[in-house]
Amino acid sequence: MKFGRFRIFFLFMILLLGTQCKSTRPVQSGFYSEKELIIDYDMELPEETDSHVEIYDVSIHDGKLYIYVRYRAGEVLDDFELFTNGLLTKTYPPMVPLVLKRNPSGTKGEKTVMEELIFDVSKARQWSDDQIIFRLLGYPNVIIYRISK
Repeated sequence: MKFGRFRIFFLFMILLLGTQCKSTRPVQSGFYSEKELIIDYDMELPEETDSHVEIYDVSIHDGKLYIYVRYRAGEVLDDFELFTNGLLTKTYPPMVPLVLKRNPSGTKGEKTVMEELIFDVSKARQWSDDQIIFRLLGYPNVIIYRISK
């Protein structure tokens, strides 16, 4: 009988302590509307990325570039834009530099936010007929855009 009471007490303590711990789980954002790649031929690309934003994954499907970012924010989330200066490398396929720009329009906070950003990069078709290599500042790998005909 003592063992049964001890077990109930132990489970009760675990439940009680478990509800008092703060969650450190990242907050998922809601719907992010698709934006277009901005081509600014006069833009000078920065050499460093925003240290407050971590790009942890990137994929491309059907002319849409999906960038997965993690950053700290409050209740209102920040806005992002994707830029290129259009200066390509003289390689085949051409390599296009990309910069993800954070517009801190949101509120400051301590929540870790994970967002999926979607950008239409189909404008880049003007530089090649079959494939383009994107080099995103702050992301270690290149992204290969195979253009479907």
